[in-house]
Amino acid sequence: MVGPMSWMVSPAALKKMGKVEAMTHPVGTGPFKFVSYRRDISLKFERFAGYLQKGKPYLDRVEFKIIADPVTQMADFMTGDSDIVLNLDIYPKNAKNLEKARKYNIVKKKLLVGVYTLMPDSAHPNSAYANLKVRQAVWHAIDFEAICDTIGYGYWRPLNQYAALGSLGL
Repeated sequence: MVGPMSWMVSPAALKKMGKVEAMTHPVGTGPFKFVSYRRDISLKFERFAGYLQKGKPYLDRVEFKIIADPVTQMADFMTGDSDIVLNLDIYPKNAKNLEKARKYNIVKKKLLVGVYTLMPDSAHPNSAYANLKVRQAVWHAIDFEAICDTIGYGYWRPLNQYAALGSLGL
């Protein structure tokens, strides 16, 4: 699997292990137990035999590969070295290429990426954007949907705030 990973940190583990070790050696009671973390390389978990739901999890292990370069990430996936690639919305051309191949299941969410390049300065009275009418005129003059469809290959949607509806922030 390729993509980011996050987890909660146990206060007891934080106190016992310290900040750095607690952040790189998670503890918990879920279906998998921590095996290893290699910065910028991988995060590995294995099946927890004592998990409360008998017969689960179905997988023996899960590995999250950390591949920052999108070309290398796609090569890893296309050669079968990874089963899943996450965050294709950041590189929508890759998602479109996979979709065209017609042999992958692309889950379209249309949420996380939007057009943030217009950040008018309305806080300073000398800025033209301090005038509400100017901000409204600029807003109505830009076809955000067309920008998202073109640059985002149909995977993006325009946003009017930082966190998209359906993201962790909302």
